[in-house]
Amino acid sequence: MVKFNENNLIPQNQSILEKVNNPSLERQIKIKEIENFVRNLPELPHNPFCREPYSKQFQYICEKRPEVQKILAKKLTNETVIDLGCGFCDYVLCSLDKFNIKEYIGVDNNFPNLEAVKKENLAKKEHHYGIDYIESDMLTFLSKLPDNSVHIIMNGIDQTIIRDHQYWGKLEKEITRVVKRGGIFTGYDSAYNKSIELSDFNKLYSGSKKSLDEYYFLLEKK
Repeated sequence: MVKFNENNLIPQNQSILEKVNNPSLERQIKIKEIENFVRNLPELPHNPFCREPYSKQFQYICEKRPEVQKILAKKLTNETVIDLGCGFCDYVLCSLDKFNIKEYIGVDNNFPNLEAVKKENLAKKEHHYGIDYIESDMLTFLSKLPDNSVHIIMNGIDQTIIRDHQYWGKLEKEITRVVKRGGIFTGYDSAYNKSIELSDFNKLYSGSKKSLDEYYFLLEKK
């Protein structure tokens, strides 16, 4: 007999990717709408994005702030974490090693060598949970997830990276849809431009101004 989690959406022994690969008919229609939207976006000038400094600051906050550690330990035990715009550095993975998560899925549309990234991080014994990487547009990937099913990390992604306002609005809606009730959306903002602000989330932690905490956010879905 399959044992389901509190949301009755995903069996405890099933990866979220199995749900991604087998969406309901209703979700397939929504996926097609978003895929068509993304496909028809005007091509923007190449905007190289260096993920590493934001991920490094995220790791620092997770390791140095006991209040943050306590919240993440409580929220992420046996849970699926999606890392949007993950890049290929492993600072976020190292941050999650101390929490008993179920699986980590990194999503990025520009891996220099996807198989090399997978091989390197899967080989590290300290990562004691399921790990996978998906090369995909983040909005398209989120559209395939079930409602109320995951927790999300997003570091350094803002409106200087995503310049289409319609895309940004759809991304906010999809994040709100897929994060579990009581789940978290967390990360480290760009210093250049505030990222996502969501009315359906409560702020769980506020960093001090003019400190490394200033751009860190930790939100809980109502």
